[in-house]
Amino acid sequence: MLVVSTEEVFHEFSSGKLDPTALRDYARYLYQKKPGTLKYLLLFGDATYDYRNILKENQGKSFVPVYESRESLHPIYSYSSDDYFGFLEDAEGEWSEDYAGDQTVDIGIGRLPVKYLSEAKQVVDKLMHYEDPATRGTWQSKCTFVADDGDYNVHAEDAERLVQFLEKTPYQAEKIYLDAFPQIGTGLDQKSPKANEAITSAMNDGRLLVAFAGHGGVSGWTQEQILMLRDILGWRNRDHLPLFLTATCEFGRYDDPGVVSGAELALLNAQGGAIGLITTARPVFASSNSLVSEAFMKAAFQPINGVLPRLGDLIRQTKNNSLAGRINRNFALLGDPSMRLAYASDSLKIQSPDTLRGGGQVTLSGSTSFDGEGWLEVYDQEKTYQTLGDENPKFSYKDRKSLLYKGKISITQKQFSSSFILPTSLETGSGRALIRVYAQATDGKRSALGIARPFINGKNSTPITDHTAPILSLYMNTDDFKNGGETDDSPILFAQLADNSGLSYTELNPISAVLNDTLTINLNSYYFPESNKLGQVIYPFKHLPPGSHRLQVQAYDVFGNRVNQSIEFYVVPSTKTYLRNVTAMPNPFTQKARFTFEHDFQDDDTEITFYLYDLSGRLLHQQSLQSYVTPSPYEDLVLEKPELNTGLYIYRIFVRSLSTGRSLTGGGKISYIK
Repeated sequence: MLVVSTEEVFHEFSSGKLDPTALRDYARYLYQKKPGTLKYLLLFGDATYDYRNILKENQGKSFVPVYESRESLHPIYSYSSDDYFGFLEDAEGEWSEDYAGDQTVDIGIGRLPVKYLSEAKQVVDKLMHYEDPATRGTWQSKCTFVADDGDYNVHAEDAERLVQFLEKTPYQAEKIYLDAFPQIGTGLDQKSPKANEAITSAMNDGRLLVAFAGHGGVSGWTQEQILMLRDILGWRNRDHLPLFLTATCEFGRYDDPGVVSGAELALLNAQGGAIGLITTARPVFASSNSLVSEAFMKAAFQPINGVLPRLGDLIRQTKNNSLAGRINRNFALLGDPSMRLAYASDSLKIQSPDTLRGGGQVTLSGSTSFDGEGWLEVYDQEKTYQTLGDENPKFSYKDRKSLLYKGKISITQKQFSSSFILPTSLETGSGRALIRVYAQATDGKRSALGIARPFINGKNSTPITDHTAPILSLYMNTDDFKNGGETDDSPILFAQLADNSGLSYTELNPISAVLNDTLTINLNSYYFPESNKLGQVIYPFKHLPPGSHRLQVQAYDVFGNRVNQSIEFYVVPSTKTYLRNVTAMPNPFTQKARFTFEHDFQDDDTEITFYLYDLSGRLLHQQSLQSYVTPSPYEDLVLEKPELNTGLYIYRIFVRSLSTGRSLTGGGKISYIK
């Protein structure tokens, strides 16, 4: 590994002038000096289109130059690109910026867009934490594919093609297609809180990869706001960070010093977000997005000399296998190119019966290369679903959502075995089930993943007889809770379940709850098995209104025997009056400032009012906005180009819940430089 400063490179290769070509020439010098040794180039610093440092936003920040296209006005055909530093072969270096300039990248290039020493330290700590064996878990086996609606379903079709690449591997695909979720509002004012919740849930649970295709911008995804900056600020998934692939416009713009894009924010988030992003710095076309995304999926799960690729290998292969003139140059890796994703390091073999049947006992066995523990999941056959057809005709796709069994296994002498009874509530007809086992070594340093696809068809010819319902006990927050007792406004439901035959969490017979006879909640994802006969539901409620509430919980065993139990509790009104984590960025500011804060009105529509005062208390500026219901308690607003003189100012932010009328306030001081 070799670390050099930009000043050293400029001194040797551009007579001290700030020149991107100096970086490229230095990389070529190393590339030729000892052929085959230079593999990756990490650009450790943010970038700016302002090479001459004319803008005030550039002052005091760390910048590593980026190549800026000769075309600077056209929104599509202008671009910034780090690819230039990887054109290292003979006769390369003058970029014609058209199809004739479709030169291949010879090394893997990534960038960490940090501006300050504090940001650099946070990102490095985050990268090191990602390598900690204590962070490993089942999230390593899961990938999420998000698709926008409209455009004649082209984004969902693109996502389906990406999923097909994953089906050849033991990794699991989750589909979040916007048109499969209900939307509120009309026309350009439509929003999709449920799709937003699904993305938030995926981030909280952890994913190896999150891929998005659709419309977007520097501040989020889709017109329906399924992902916004406030969501990114609220991510607290430090122990299970995904790589993002965002085939959308400008989400990763990293060469504008006055803007912190959503991609940059996800990478710089010290408490969560992303471990890296392959993202875009300018507007892009759906056709080239598809080329890039497919090239990525071909490379992401294809071993190189028996080992899955590092991020630098991944971006290099993706770029070289999706050449399309200047258009694919807008994609960049924001991340460490020498890092490898948290792939499962070992393989795992599963022996299962040829055919599974409902109501019958199943015994599985298998082997891997270490001792430890594992997590077993059995899914029913695929089922055809349709989107809602909000903007275009309904789109049909297949998905595997019905979980038949999940449980822990012990691996001893590199072998494991598990027995359980399948539920009788299966999909009709014959198809392929899916069995997946994720395993982890005792020391946490190795993991393995394996799948089997036996047939599944009908019920067992000699079913086991069981007419006894499961045992269910409920409490809120603590196990000494008394029915009808008091809770805070965000209590946690604990539901302990036991059944001698096993519990059901299929689509047909899920674990569910009904709050106040109106809101139905599927609890399958919140069930945590302790064995194949015993487990616990842990479900967090958020910001319930004060007063009495009644909750009914229902569960089935594998033979369809049902238990139903209710619990009552009284929510005590919150006495909090202040916003949390109120910050202003940048501070001081010159053109615009972004204010972020956390409130207690999650899942409420809110009214936000912003006031700016001088030091004498005179009101200088006021603005209001309404924020639609969101599962994130984080919000943000922007103050842009105010008519102010250089100086220190006071700001206040008021947030009012439109459902309860409660208000919270917060504020601080901010400096403006004209």
